[in-house]
Amino acid sequence: MSKRKIITTVTSDGSVIFLEGHFACAHASGFDTVLICQAGPNSQNISVSEKTKFKEVPFSREINVGNDLACLISLISIFRREKPYIVNAGTPKASLLSMLAAWVSCVPHRIYTQHGFRHESLNGLSRTIQIAMELVTCRLATHVICVSPSVRQLGVSSGFFSESKSRVLGMGSCGVSLGKLKNGTTQGPSCEVIKSSTGIQSSDFVIGFVGRLIPRKGIEELVSVFVEISESRPNLKLLLVGGVEKAQPISEWCMDMIHNHENIVHVGYQSNVAPYMQVMNVFCMPSHWEGFGNTLVEAAYLGVPVITTNGTGSCDAVKDDYNGSIVPVGDEVALKDSIIRYLDNPDVLKRHADNGPHWASRFDRELINNELVGFYKSLA
Repeated sequence: MSKRKIITTVTSDGSVIFLEGHFACAHASGFDTVLICQAGPNSQNISVSEKTKFKEVPFSREINVGNDLACLISLISIFRREKPYIVNAGTPKASLLSMLAAWVSCVPHRIYTQHGFRHESLNGLSRTIQIAMELVTCRLATHVICVSPSVRQLGVSSGFFSESKSRVLGMGSCGVSLGKLKNGTTQGPSCEVIKSSTGIQSSDFVIGFVGRLIPRKGIEELVSVFVEISESRPNLKLLLVGGVEKAQPISEWCMDMIHNHENIVHVGYQSNVAPYMQVMNVFCMPSHWEGFGNTLVEAAYLGVPVITTNGTGSCDAVKDDYNGSIVPVGDEVALKDSIIRYLDNPDVLKRHADNGPHWASRFDRELINNELVGFYKSLA
């Protein structure tokens, strides 16, 4: 009997990094695999390193009726030619079109991997359209894999899917490449070089952030609280690692503080964030929502206490008062109190730092990939 075939689709080449190890794990269990997404260096690299077939479909993230229709036709053609037993689609646009194409093509198992609900930060017509897309995608899927328990809870309570139709792999996430992260600590600039180039002194207490500088990541609240605390604590530094997006702009005041405050250091996007995390005393990402807070787990693995919110996806990535602290979304008073707690209690700082690697080990990508392939086997 021929091998069962799995087709995995994501919208952008950038999302392929979350699939590392997936195809090799599936091959080891006797599956054939195909990757479909926009062409780019990540898809090219993984198709070679994990020996998976690659098919380019030029998805667009935003609505583009002509391109979306062309992509749908391409998917139907590929599915009918490849005859997959399973289609697993993640990210909104690829998921909607892939579930529709797989349904039309009579693919028996259509898995939607839910990475978070975009409508949580949308309003008006955009929110209505996003909810409608989500409903259609979930209805067409035979199974929904949620990347965190809170995403699953929100999906069930909102009526997108049922408990019986959905599941979470392990404790959540798409898996975090802890081995790759550890290797990253020995590559790139040293802590001393980073501090020297950014003006951070050895006596400074560094609060860190890694991610896009957009409103839903809580950057406005973080900068506001930092500016307030730093007025009475001159040895406090805020290290921001990540780029600004024109499509999701932050306020002029926040941008001005990032550029001009003497104790805020912005180093922009970095492909290897591990060396920068090692400079941090506390990692803080007060997101309004996530699919799953991967960077929170990465910081914990490197022994950095973390602060986040009770927002969807973020709350699952931290164990409160074990390796970090969880505060309410948008609550600047609670965020300030949490930061000050670490500043004034070095014993708490050390305890949470020491607990981080053990907590993070539960989200290792190898564990999650094995869980996913185990689920594939149950279908086959």
